[in-house]
Amino acid sequence: MAGKLDHVAISAKDMDWYIQFFKDVFSMEVTKWNDAHTQVWIDDSVQINKGEDNPFVGMDHISIKVDDVDDAIEKAYKYGGVSIERGKNWVRIPTGLLIEII
Repeated sequence: MAGKLDHVAISAKDMDWYIQFFKDVFSMEVTKWNDAHTQVWIDDSVQINKGEDNPFVGMDHISIKVDDVDDAIEKAYKYGGVSIERGKNWVRIPTGLLIEII
């Protein structure tokens, strides 16, 4: 059996910012919360945990597939995202998370 990615977990100070970011940029919706509202899952593939922002040590990036790459990039820019030297579709958002938009 081949392995496959189940989800990515992100630690964040401002969970609402991430929820709005993933909704506006990638049209991804909240699919569940834990009882204490300290964890949220977006499209069952991105888990946001309430806590301090981490420097993502050991994590290089997450990749999100979209219908319109340029549109998603422009929307990410509105959130303070910037493209990096790897290419225009590699966008680092203000919290330090690197997203490859494909």
